[in-house]
Amino acid sequence: TYEVTRNAVEALRAHGVSSLNADILYGLPNQSTARLSDSVQKLLSLSPDRVALYGYAHVPWMARRQQLIPSDLLPRPEERLPLFETARDLFTWDGYDEIGIDHFARPTDGLAIAARNGTLRRNFQGYTDDTAPVLVGLGAYPAAVPHTRPVTMSVTAATPELAAMSGLLRGTLDVPAGVQAALEYRFGQADIAALGLWSQVPHYVSGDMTPYPAASLALIDQLGRTAGLSLPVGGLGDEADRTRNRIDTAMAMNADHLAMLRNLEESYDAQAQAGPPMQGPIPSADELAAEFERFLRENGPDDPTG
Repeated sequence: TYEVTRNAVEALRAHGVSSLNADILYGLPNQSTARLSDSVQKLLSLSPDRVALYGYAHVPWMARRQQLIPSDLLPRPEERLPLFETARDLFTWDGYDEIGIDHFARPTDGLAIAARNGTLRRNFQGYTDDTAPVLVGLGAYPAAVPHTRPVTMSVTAATPELAAMSGLLRGTLDVPAGVQAALEYRFGQADIAALGLWSQVPHYVSGDMTPYPAASLALIDQLGRTAGLSLPVGGLGDEADRTRNRIDTAMAMNADHLAMLRNLEESYDAQAQAGPPMQGPIPSADELAAEFERFLRENGPDDPTG
């Protein structure tokens, strides 16, 4: 709601956040120029420093959740332009500089200054004045690791030199690449430094609909050490403790699960004592999936993990 958003903005300002960005969409179901005008004026009352005005993209063949939205509720193509123009006019009348095709910024904001100076850049999310020399991606994946030990981190990069920046490079392993690794490779071809930081989530909890806060904490900590930043973690520590207790309870109810956990702990401890990763068999995707499915079968809705 507007009230929740306003409270969040006030809290951010009170904690010293000096520049706020807001995104707003046009072309939404049942959206009229009057309703969009009301939304924009509420946004203007929050005084964001920069705004991205995006057109809603209805692609139900790609985003299955959008199949719940009847297409006849969406503004027709000829109605979308007046929606955009309504929002654009409100922003410019309120003193924002128009940046490119879909961004607006206060004249004193870095984005507007960069536009005037000819140093504006465009990335996959929009316009930016960011001059950061390295692009860092964050991710997680299921692995045969125990939840009772510190989260194992790994790094991907186009070159060993970039990977070494993280302090995580202890060896190399060729694996099938995902989208992020492919992007890092292409960025490298374009002389853009990019690396990925990854946390390993125990395979027996990675399919749980609830988050795994320990992995998030590890990512934030590693990002801070890699980039030389001090990043807030909020209540993630308490959430990680609660999740740990919930998993401990579930494990204690099944002897097979406990035996699996002890094996994972022994393997983790042996590798930690050995230093660099030892060469050895890596569980296949089928083995991980089979173990995960067994864990789900044996922990139904009445289990504390549910």
